[in-house]
Amino acid sequence: MNAKLIAFSGLVTAFVGAGIGFITASLLPCPYTSQMYQNLEKKYAIVGAVTGLLIGSSQEMIRELKQERDAETCCEISTKLFTQLQIKEIYHHSFLTRTNS
Repeated sequence: MNAKLIAFSGLVTAFVGAGIGFITASLLPCPYTSQMYQNLEKKYAIVGAVTGLLIGSSQEMIRELKQERDAETCCEISTKLFTQLQIKEIYHHSFLTRTNS
């Protein structure tokens, strides 16, 4: 797996998630004035960034694993086909030697 690509994808989606969290907190004003509800933009941005990081990294890892699986499957199929062709060639060769004898 390409760790740099996974990290880059996670960082990009983290920035997108932070932006979405910040915009969400700015557009939806909170009617409460308690200390817990202060600085919601910062809290939403952090939650959005963490969520984006997890989603982006996970998505890229799944894509990388699918590519690896597809490559392995392709190699297995080509090996099986090559083996089958060899077997057919051996049978064909033995058939020709029997008919020529």
